[in-house]
Amino acid sequence: MDGNRRESPLSDSVEDATTPTPVPRRPQGVSIASTLCWLVGILVALTSVLSLIPAIVTHGVGVRLYLVPVVSFVLAALYLYSGYALRKQQVSGGWTAVMAVALMAALLLRQPSGAGASALGLVVNLAILALVVASWRRLHRRSGSAVAA
Repeated sequence: MDGNRRESPLSDSVEDATTPTPVPRRPQGVSIASTLCWLVGILVALTSVLSLIPAIVTHGVGVRLYLVPVVSFVLAALYLYSGYALRKQQVSGGWTAVMAVALMAALLLRQPSGAGASALGLVVNLAILALVVASWRRLHRRSGSAVAA
């Protein structure tokens, strides 16, 4: 037998070992939701670092100054994990995306009305939620098993 050819155990045919097997494409909705989660996570992480600087400079005048950056770091971690897990098409990414969207929406709705950033944030979060819900059947419990439809 040639070194680049192998016999298929399921048939009598010979396949070329250098030909890659086709990889199923990731659904476009999952890819977009994953990218949006990554972008929001990075922006929230940067915002939390920027809000931590005044707390450090004032040498911890109050615990409340540290509360916003800590909550922001947790929220950023949720978004970043959601982006990663959605990229891997895992159900856990969908659940954490839903939790992150709910927490962010609660925080954004508490801001004073007329804030353009909060309106944009709500639209982006609504898009993430819609994409995750629309692609839910394409998510897997583990890396090899599909969720029963």
